[in-house]
Amino acid sequence: MNNEDMTESLLDTICYVIDILPTRVQEFEKFSEIEEYYLQKQELEKFTEKMVNIILKIQCYHDFEIYHGKWYRKVSPVQLAEMVRETIQSKEEFLNLLSRQDNMLLAISGQALYMSVYNPTLAAIANLSMLATAEGLFMRRAEN
Repeated sequence: MNNEDMTESLLDTICYVIDILPTRVQEFEKFSEIEEYYLQKQELEKFTEKMVNIILKIQCYHDFEIYHGKWYRKVSPVQLAEMVRETIQSKEEFLNLLSRQDNMLLAISGQALYMSVYNPTLAAIANLSMLATAEGLFMRRAEN
């Protein structure tokens, strides 16, 4: 299976999110005001660096192929950090990290205050939860 097909199939699997909030907010208006604050340049930059830290560290445990406009088999930590920054700071870009060995996908969309983690192993959930907590973020199972 090629990377695109594997990515597409993983989008239909169990999903966790690494988010700024511990649970889903039921009242959109309340969330909208908070989201607006965190999407301001200075706050978005802080969030971006937290995501950079998580993604760089999780690479110690998983081999990822990275999609950022095209597929990359190997990138340096500096290159990956820049890809994460470009993605989160943009409004239209996205970044996918595909672990073929673990059948897992990490996905980030531009100007989104979370990262989606599709089909994580128990070990990945444990590691990502600890990394998120260390950055002041939360990992939880996504709600439909």
